[in-house]
Amino acid sequence: MKYIFLILAFLLGYNSYANSEQIEKKFVAELPNGVTAELVGVAYNKIDKGPKLWWRPDGQILSDEPYSRPNSSTTAIGDYSIREFAVRVGGADDCSNTAFSSFGVCRLEPDIPWDVNENRISDMRSFVCAFNIDQKEDAISFGISTEAWRKVEEWNDLGWHESDYDTVLLPESKNPLILTWPRLKRNAVVLEMVSTDVLEAKRMLMYDDQGQVHEEYPRIFGRGPGLIKEQYWFWGTPLKNIRTFEFQKRPYQWIEFKNVSLEPDYKTNVEVKVLSAKEKESQGLAVSEREKENHGYILNKLSKNTRFPEKGKAKYQLEEYSTRKQTPRILNCEYIFDKSYYKFSIVGEAQGDFNDKEYFDGQRTITWPIRNKAATVRDNRRFNTPIYSLEWAMPKNIIEELLTHEVEFLGSYEINGIPCSMLLSVISSKDKLKVWIAKEPDIFPVRIERLENDNLREVFEFENIKLWNGVVFPEIIKHAYYKSDENVRHIPLGSYTLTIESFTPNIEIESSEFVPDFPPDVSTSKYALDKAQAKEIEPTIPAKYLRSLENIDINFNIEQAKDKMILICFFDIEQRPSRNAILELSKKIQELKEQDIEIIAIHTSKIEREYLDEWTKENNIDFPIGMVKENTGLTKNNWGVRALPWLILTNKEHIVTNEGFSIGELDEKLLSSGD
Repeated sequence: MKYIFLILAFLLGYNSYANSEQIEKKFVAELPNGVTAELVGVAYNKIDKGPKLWWRPDGQILSDEPYSRPNSSTTAIGDYSIREFAVRVGGADDCSNTAFSSFGVCRLEPDIPWDVNENRISDMRSFVCAFNIDQKEDAISFGISTEAWRKVEEWNDLGWHESDYDTVLLPESKNPLILTWPRLKRNAVVLEMVSTDVLEAKRMLMYDDQGQVHEEYPRIFGRGPGLIKEQYWFWGTPLKNIRTFEFQKRPYQWIEFKNVSLEPDYKTNVEVKVLSAKEKESQGLAVSEREKENHGYILNKLSKNTRFPEKGKAKYQLEEYSTRKQTPRILNCEYIFDKSYYKFSIVGEAQGDFNDKEYFDGQRTITWPIRNKAATVRDNRRFNTPIYSLEWAMPKNIIEELLTHEVEFLGSYEINGIPCSMLLSVISSKDKLKVWIAKEPDIFPVRIERLENDNLREVFEFENIKLWNGVVFPEIIKHAYYKSDENVRHIPLGSYTLTIESFTPNIEIESSEFVPDFPPDVSTSKYALDKAQAKEIEPTIPAKYLRSLENIDINFNIEQAKDKMILICFFDIEQRPSRNAILELSKKIQELKEQDIEIIAIHTSKIEREYLDEWTKENNIDFPIGMVKENTGLTKNNWGVRALPWLILTNKEHIVTNEGFSIGELDEKLLSSGD
């Protein structure tokens, strides 16, 4: 009996420990680089002679203080209250931290606290956030930056010690920031900076005339919409001994602790997650260079940046060449637009074959390679977007195809000295897109190639990508299109070059600017389009039609399954889940055949065919099993295989209705795919 009690006590103790471990792990998140952050506790932020009252993020009282540090803050100030937080950071020798609540950025930046023996607790961070006075719970976002510092700007010796300036600005920066002339205050040199308020880690380095480097971090002195005012204080170095200031940044990785209890014994269900690049973008947070290589992030930004603005004005020149014409068509254009209203005119001389009266009157449709839309006047309203408007030059269809098909990130390349991410998208069995995406100033294509049967059909090139009043757009757009035959590849059909003189998007436009300046016999004074010009690009999943088993070595033809559903299982015999999936399907073969369903399996990795056939025979597998012949990665990408085993189900017309589901979900999918 004694031993039984000991065993029970051990088990109860172990379960208690295990439950405790499980609870603690709820408040820990690990970043992709291996750095961890654990929200240890929350406390009232006030002076106490004895220990503070600390509780866990879910409201449960903590018996021990995470650290001991005297402070002079109070529980409530005016219409808001404040709380103190303790976070344990693991796996980071050099890191910057910040935090914020729904009320705003933390009032006391995360710092390394002290223990009872006045020693620093190196892996602990403490900070203070504000909340509404009656708030019981909130989400806490904690930022960790461990990346290398990136130089943003530097200012060399400008004779600071020879002048007694106070508010004079330093020379204009190429970056969105303003720095005032350094000034003496008490025994310190103070720099004051106004910059865009993107939450990134910042620091200022000061190099003195002895080659020593002095490092300071910002003190926040005010905020406005999208802006922040900060000061950097360098103590003990006279202005005459300062040679250079260097401003640096690095982005944060973000961990979000949701439903954190702000009162002891107020129970909450805490959720912990690492913010994705897309979530950080939506919250206005900075994204790291490593995250910018993620093609999900690239496509998300691309879908936003390639939407043409709803209103604005532009001037540009268009040179158009065609094998049908001896001389190029050169147009100097002016374009004003406001949602569904526009004004488009030819300014200056129009060279080449172009009848502007016929074009603007809509008396005929101008036919030109790959374009056939002209303005049409009806009931004093002008319909259709002019074919030479600025957004006409954007490769809308190609971008939409890229966003609605699977893409593969192939790597980083430089085009004309511009760092780019290169994407490949297989649109169909014969069509491919190769796209080079510039990383700066913001995600935008630099070159797009459309290939048909590996022959070049179209090329778009974008040069001098700029930010025009917040809109990413190039100064020069080039488009060339080709055909090919058996003997000669890349036969040019035509091309154009559009050069922008001025582009001012997102501005209010007076109605008087839409008054036409065409010849008097051209009717209409205000003209609207049937649809707004700026369209949302909403990626959709295209229908997949199973037509062939190209690049698959299998004793099966699609025609064998005419008027039957097809169930395909991609698998790898070396993986236990894959083997189990094939064995489970083997048990259901008779049942599925009775429902007019053909089963096939496709092996994705390289093995000997004899070995696969032997395993199939030993396990009495009675349906065709094939193998990928070559280039397994591209084949899996074309089929949309993201994990193994991967099931694909079609209807009787061989259109894919479900994919990526488990065998346990098969019966449910069959019901939805039958008719």
